[in-house]
Amino acid sequence: MLDTLYTNLFALLLTMLTGALLVRAKLITPALRQGLNTLLYYFAVPILVFNSMRGSITVELLQTSYYPLLFGTGLALINGLVAFLSAAIWRIDPQERRLFAFLSMFGNNIYLALPIAQALFGAQGVAVVLLYSLGSDLILWSVGQFLLSGEKRITVASLKHVINPTLVALLVGAIAGMADFGLPPALDISLANMASITSPLALLLTGAALAEIKLGAASGAKQAAALFIGKLVISPLMALGLVSILPVPSEMQTLIVILASMPTFVRSIVLSDRFGWDGQKTALGVLVTTLGCFITIPIILKLV
Repeated sequence: MLDTLYTNLFALLLTMLTGALLVRAKLITPALRQGLNTLLYYFAVPILVFNSMRGSITVELLQTSYYPLLFGTGLALINGLVAFLSAAIWRIDPQERRLFAFLSMFGNNIYLALPIAQALFGAQGVAVVLLYSLGSDLILWSVGQFLLSGEKRITVASLKHVINPTLVALLVGAIAGMADFGLPPALDISLANMASITSPLALLLTGAALAEIKLGAASGAKQAAALFIGKLVISPLMALGLVSILPVPSEMQTLIVILASMPTFVRSIVLSDRFGWDGQKTALGVLVTTLGCFITIPIILKLV
Protein backbone atom coordinates (compact mmCIF):
# COMPACT_ATOMS: atom_id res chain seq x y z
CA MET A 1 0.00 0.00 0.00
CA LEU A 2 2.73 2.48 0.97
CA ASP A 3 4.72 1.52 -2.15
CA THR A 4 1.73 2.59 -4.27
CA LEU A 5 1.45 5.82 -2.32
CA TYR A 6 5.10 6.76 -2.72
CA THR A 7 5.21 5.77 -6.39
CA ASN A 8 2.30 8.07 -7.23
CA LEU A 9 3.69 10.90 -5.13
CA PHE A 10 7.06 10.69 -6.84
CA ALA A 11 5.41 10.62 -10.28
CA LEU A 12 3.40 13.72 -9.40
CA LEU A 13 6.47 15.55 -8.10
CA LEU A 14 8.56 14.63 -11.15
CA THR A 15 5.93 16.10 -13.49
CA MET A 16 5.76 19.26 -11.39
CA LEU A 17 9.57 19.49 -11.43
CA THR A 18 9.49 19.25 -15.23
CA GLY A 19 7.16 22.25 -15.33
CA ALA A 20 9.59 24.20 -13.13
CA LEU A 21 12.49 23.30 -15.42
CA LEU A 22 10.49 24.41 -18.47
CA VAL A 23 10.11 27.83 -16.83
CA ARG A 24 13.85 28.01 -16.20
CA ALA A 25 14.42 27.10 -19.85
CA LYS A 26 11.96 29.88 -20.84
CA LEU A 27 9.74 27.39 -22.67
CA ILE A 28 6.83 28.33 -20.37
CA THR A 29 6.46 32.09 -20.04
CA PRO A 30 3.98 33.89 -17.73
CA ALA A 31 1.80 34.75 -20.73
CA LEU A 32 1.83 31.15 -21.95
CA ARG A 33 1.02 29.85 -18.47
CA GLN A 34 -1.97 32.20 -18.21
CA GLY A 35 -3.21 31.10 -21.62
CA LEU A 36 -2.87 27.42 -20.76
CA ASN A 37 -4.69 28.00 -17.47
CA THR A 38 -7.57 29.49 -19.45
CA LEU A 39 -7.57 26.44 -21.74
CA LEU A 40 -7.70 24.13 -18.71
CA TYR A 41 -10.50 26.06 -17.03
CA TYR A 42 -12.83 26.39 -20.01
CA PHE A 43 -12.05 23.21 -21.94
CA ALA A 44 -9.73 20.50 -20.62
CA VAL A 45 -11.02 20.19 -17.05
CA PRO A 46 -14.72 20.13 -18.10
CA ILE A 47 -13.92 17.43 -20.70
CA LEU A 48 -12.10 15.33 -18.08
CA VAL A 49 -14.90 15.68 -15.52
CA PHE A 50 -17.66 14.89 -18.04
CA ASN A 51 -15.83 11.83 -19.34
CA SER A 52 -15.05 10.54 -15.84
CA MET A 53 -18.60 10.97 -14.59
CA ARG A 54 -20.14 9.47 -17.75
CA GLY A 55 -17.90 6.43 -17.55
CA SER A 56 -18.19 5.64 -13.84
CA ILE A 57 -21.32 7.04 -12.16
CA THR A 58 -24.28 4.67 -12.45
CA VAL A 59 -27.59 4.26 -10.64
CA GLU A 60 -26.33 0.98 -9.17
CA LEU A 61 -23.22 2.68 -7.84
CA LEU A 62 -25.22 5.43 -6.16
CA GLN A 63 -27.53 2.82 -4.62
CA THR A 64 -24.57 0.86 -3.22
CA SER A 65 -23.70 3.45 -0.60
CA TYR A 66 -24.31 7.12 0.02
CA TYR A 67 -21.71 7.53 2.78
CA PRO A 68 -18.78 8.47 0.49
CA LEU A 69 -20.95 11.09 -1.23
CA LEU A 70 -21.98 12.57 2.13
CA PHE A 71 -18.43 12.54 3.46
CA GLY A 72 -17.09 14.21 0.32
CA THR A 73 -19.63 17.00 0.70
CA GLY A 74 -19.58 17.27 4.49
CA LEU A 75 -15.83 17.19 5.06
CA ALA A 76 -15.26 19.88 2.43
CA LEU A 77 -17.67 22.20 4.26
CA ILE A 78 -16.34 21.31 7.73
CA ASN A 79 -12.74 21.84 6.62
CA GLY A 80 -13.73 25.25 5.29
CA LEU A 81 -15.27 26.27 8.62
CA VAL A 82 -12.24 24.98 10.54
CA ALA A 83 -9.97 26.89 8.17
CA PHE A 84 -11.71 30.20 8.84
CA LEU A 85 -11.39 29.61 12.60
CA SER A 86 -7.72 28.62 12.39
CA ALA A 87 -6.98 31.56 10.08
CA ALA A 88 -7.98 33.89 12.92
CA ILE A 89 -5.76 31.97 15.36
CA TRP A 90 -2.79 32.07 12.97
CA ARG A 91 -3.52 35.76 12.24
CA ILE A 92 -3.61 35.22 8.52
CA ASP A 93 -4.37 38.39 6.58
CA PRO A 94 -8.19 38.72 6.37
CA GLN A 95 -7.89 39.33 2.63
CA GLU A 96 -6.20 35.91 2.24
CA ARG A 97 -8.60 33.86 4.38
CA ARG A 98 -10.93 32.91 1.54
CA LEU A 99 -8.01 31.47 -0.43
CA PHE A 100 -6.76 29.68 2.71
CA ALA A 101 -10.18 28.15 3.29
CA PHE A 102 -10.40 27.04 -0.35
CA LEU A 103 -6.99 25.33 -0.18
CA SER A 104 -8.05 23.57 3.03
CA MET A 105 -11.31 22.20 1.64
CA PHE A 106 -10.28 20.09 -1.36
CA GLY A 107 -7.76 17.25 -1.69
CA ASN A 108 -5.86 15.51 -4.47
CA ASN A 109 -8.47 12.75 -4.79
CA ILE A 110 -8.04 11.75 -8.44
CA TYR A 111 -4.30 12.11 -9.04
CA LEU A 112 -3.23 10.36 -5.84
CA ALA A 113 -6.07 8.66 -3.95
CA LEU A 114 -7.60 6.86 -6.95
CA PRO A 115 -4.53 4.71 -7.77
CA ILE A 116 -4.09 3.89 -4.08
CA ALA A 117 -7.74 2.85 -3.70
CA GLN A 118 -7.56 0.72 -6.83
CA ALA A 119 -4.42 -1.05 -5.59
CA LEU A 120 -5.92 -1.69 -2.14
CA PHE A 121 -9.55 -2.54 -2.84
CA GLY A 122 -9.99 -2.84 -6.62
CA ALA A 123 -13.23 -1.68 -8.27
CA GLN A 124 -14.95 -1.16 -4.92
CA GLY A 125 -12.21 1.23 -3.86
CA VAL A 126 -12.50 3.15 -7.13
CA ALA A 127 -16.27 3.49 -6.63
CA VAL A 128 -15.77 4.96 -3.14
CA VAL A 129 -13.25 7.51 -4.42
CA LEU A 130 -15.52 8.56 -7.31
CA LEU A 131 -18.54 9.00 -5.04
CA TYR A 132 -16.47 10.95 -2.51
CA SER A 133 -15.04 13.09 -5.32
CA LEU A 134 -18.52 13.73 -6.70
CA GLY A 135 -19.64 15.12 -3.33
CA SER A 136 -16.45 17.16 -2.96
CA ASP A 137 -16.63 18.50 -6.52
CA LEU A 138 -20.19 19.70 -6.04
CA ILE A 139 -18.86 21.94 -3.25
CA LEU A 140 -15.70 22.81 -5.20
CA TRP A 141 -17.54 24.13 -8.23
CA SER A 142 -20.15 26.00 -6.20
CA VAL A 143 -19.01 27.16 -2.73
CA GLY A 144 -15.34 26.93 -3.71
CA GLN A 145 -15.83 29.08 -6.78
CA PHE A 146 -17.82 31.56 -4.68
CA LEU A 147 -14.93 31.86 -2.19
CA LEU A 148 -12.39 32.52 -4.92
CA SER A 149 -14.65 34.99 -6.73
CA GLY A 150 -14.35 37.49 -3.87
CA GLU A 151 -18.11 38.07 -3.73
CA LYS A 152 -19.34 39.15 -0.29
CA ARG A 153 -22.71 37.44 -0.57
CA ILE A 154 -24.52 35.18 -2.95
CA THR A 155 -26.57 37.24 -5.39
CA VAL A 156 -28.02 36.71 -8.85
CA ALA A 157 -24.89 38.34 -10.25
CA SER A 158 -22.62 35.94 -8.34
CA LEU A 159 -24.23 32.97 -10.10
CA LYS A 160 -21.90 33.66 -13.02
CA HIS A 161 -19.10 32.30 -10.81
CA VAL A 162 -21.10 29.36 -9.47
CA ILE A 163 -22.51 28.22 -12.82
CA ASN A 164 -19.25 27.38 -14.53
CA PRO A 165 -18.14 24.94 -17.27
CA THR A 166 -16.87 22.26 -14.89
CA LEU A 167 -19.97 22.18 -12.68
CA VAL A 168 -22.14 21.85 -15.78
CA ALA A 169 -19.87 19.07 -17.09
CA LEU A 170 -20.04 17.28 -13.73
CA LEU A 171 -23.85 17.31 -13.60
CA VAL A 172 -24.33 16.44 -17.27
CA GLY A 173 -21.73 13.66 -17.05
CA ALA A 174 -23.35 12.16 -13.96
CA ILE A 175 -26.77 12.21 -15.65
CA ALA A 176 -25.29 10.62 -18.79
CA GLY A 177 -23.68 7.91 -16.69
CA MET A 178 -26.88 7.10 -14.80
CA ALA A 179 -28.80 7.03 -18.10
CA ASP A 180 -26.13 4.75 -19.61
CA PHE A 181 -25.90 7.17 -22.51
CA GLY A 182 -23.57 5.87 -25.22
CA LEU A 183 -21.55 7.88 -27.71
CA PRO A 184 -20.34 7.00 -31.22
CA PRO A 185 -16.96 5.21 -30.96
CA ALA A 186 -15.05 7.97 -32.76
CA LEU A 187 -16.43 10.66 -30.43
CA ASP A 188 -15.78 8.45 -27.39
CA ILE A 189 -12.12 8.01 -28.36
CA SER A 190 -11.76 11.71 -29.15
CA LEU A 191 -13.11 12.73 -25.73
CA ALA A 192 -10.79 10.28 -24.00
CA ASN A 193 -7.79 11.65 -25.88
CA MET A 194 -8.67 15.25 -25.03
CA ALA A 195 -9.34 14.41 -21.37
CA SER A 196 -5.94 12.74 -21.10
CA ILE A 197 -4.10 16.07 -21.46
CA THR A 198 -5.69 17.58 -18.34
CA SER A 199 -3.76 15.94 -15.50
CA PRO A 200 -0.24 16.28 -16.94
CA LEU A 201 -0.91 19.83 -18.11
CA ALA A 202 -2.23 20.85 -14.68
CA LEU A 203 0.84 19.32 -13.02
CA LEU A 204 3.22 21.05 -15.44
CA LEU A 205 1.56 24.41 -14.78
CA THR A 206 1.73 23.80 -11.03
CA GLY A 207 5.45 23.15 -11.36
CA ALA A 208 5.77 26.32 -13.43
CA ALA A 209 4.18 28.29 -10.60
CA LEU A 210 6.45 26.56 -8.06
CA ALA A 211 9.47 27.87 -9.99
CA GLU A 212 8.38 31.41 -9.11
CA ILE A 213 7.93 30.79 -5.36
CA LYS A 214 9.84 33.06 -2.98
CA LEU A 215 10.42 30.77 -0.04
CA GLY A 216 11.38 33.68 2.18
CA ALA A 217 7.93 35.26 1.99
CA ALA A 218 6.81 35.21 5.63
CA SER A 219 3.08 35.46 4.97
CA GLY A 220 3.17 32.60 2.50
CA ALA A 221 5.20 30.46 4.88
CA LYS A 222 2.77 31.03 7.75
CA GLN A 223 -0.22 30.16 5.59
CA ALA A 224 1.53 27.02 4.34
CA ALA A 225 2.28 25.90 7.91
CA ALA A 226 -1.35 26.41 8.92
CA LEU A 227 -2.48 24.54 5.81
CA PHE A 228 -0.15 21.63 6.64
CA ILE A 229 -1.71 21.20 10.10
CA GLY A 230 -5.29 21.68 8.96
CA LYS A 231 -5.19 19.61 5.77
CA LEU A 232 -2.89 16.78 6.82
CA VAL A 233 -3.59 16.44 10.55
CA ILE A 234 -6.94 17.93 11.59
CA SER A 235 -8.91 16.82 8.52
CA PRO A 236 -8.03 13.08 8.71
CA LEU A 237 -8.49 13.04 12.49
CA MET A 238 -11.97 14.52 12.10
CA ALA A 239 -12.77 11.90 9.45
CA LEU A 240 -11.43 9.15 11.69
CA GLY A 241 -13.66 10.31 14.53
CA LEU A 242 -16.75 10.45 12.31
CA VAL A 243 -16.32 7.04 10.65
CA SER A 244 -15.70 5.43 14.05
CA ILE A 245 -19.14 6.44 15.35
CA LEU A 246 -21.10 5.76 12.13
CA PRO A 247 -22.06 2.34 10.69
CA VAL A 248 -19.48 2.56 7.90
CA PRO A 249 -17.85 -0.71 6.66
CA SER A 250 -14.22 -1.08 7.72
CA GLU A 251 -12.74 -0.92 4.20
CA MET A 252 -14.76 2.19 3.45
CA GLN A 253 -13.58 3.72 6.75
CA THR A 254 -9.98 3.29 5.64
CA LEU A 255 -10.64 4.85 2.23
CA ILE A 256 -12.54 7.83 3.63
CA VAL A 257 -9.74 8.60 6.08
CA ILE A 258 -7.18 8.28 3.26
CA LEU A 259 -9.23 10.70 1.16
CA ALA A 260 -9.41 13.15 4.07
CA SER A 261 -5.59 12.92 4.33
CA MET A 262 -4.90 14.01 0.76
CA PRO A 263 -2.74 17.09 0.09
CA THR A 264 -4.20 20.21 -1.50
CA PHE A 265 -5.32 19.40 -5.03
CA VAL A 266 -3.05 20.52 -7.84
CA ARG A 267 -5.77 22.18 -9.92
CA SER A 268 -6.12 24.85 -7.22
CA ILE A 269 -3.27 26.71 -8.93
CA VAL A 270 -5.35 26.93 -12.10
CA LEU A 271 -8.39 28.28 -10.27
CA SER A 272 -6.48 30.73 -8.08
CA ASP A 273 -4.75 32.12 -11.18
CA ARG A 274 -8.11 32.37 -12.89
CA PHE A 275 -9.51 34.63 -10.14
CA GLY A 276 -6.35 36.70 -9.63
CA TRP A 277 -5.08 35.28 -6.32
CA ASP A 278 -1.40 35.02 -5.36
CA GLY A 279 -0.18 32.01 -7.35
CA GLN A 280 2.95 31.71 -5.22
CA LYS A 281 0.98 31.15 -2.01
CA THR A 282 -1.24 28.61 -3.72
CA ALA A 283 1.71 26.73 -5.21
CA LEU A 284 3.56 26.81 -1.88
CA GLY A 285 0.52 25.29 -0.19
CA VAL A 286 0.38 22.53 -2.81
CA LEU A 287 4.11 21.87 -2.41
CA VAL A 288 4.14 21.79 1.41
CA THR A 289 1.10 19.54 1.75
CA THR A 290 2.27 17.20 -1.02
CA LEU A 291 5.69 16.76 0.59
CA GLY A 292 4.16 16.64 4.06
CA CYS A 293 1.81 13.78 3.23
CA PHE A 294 4.88 11.53 2.91
CA ILE A 295 5.04 11.79 6.70
CA THR A 296 1.41 12.14 7.76
CA ILE A 297 -0.40 9.53 5.62
CA PRO A 298 1.60 6.53 6.91
CA ILE A 299 0.95 7.69 10.49
CA ILE A 300 -2.77 8.16 9.80
CA LEU A 301 -2.99 4.72 8.17
CA LYS A 302 -1.48 3.17 11.29
CA LEU A 303 -4.16 4.88 13.37
CA VAL A 304 -6.85 3.48 11.10
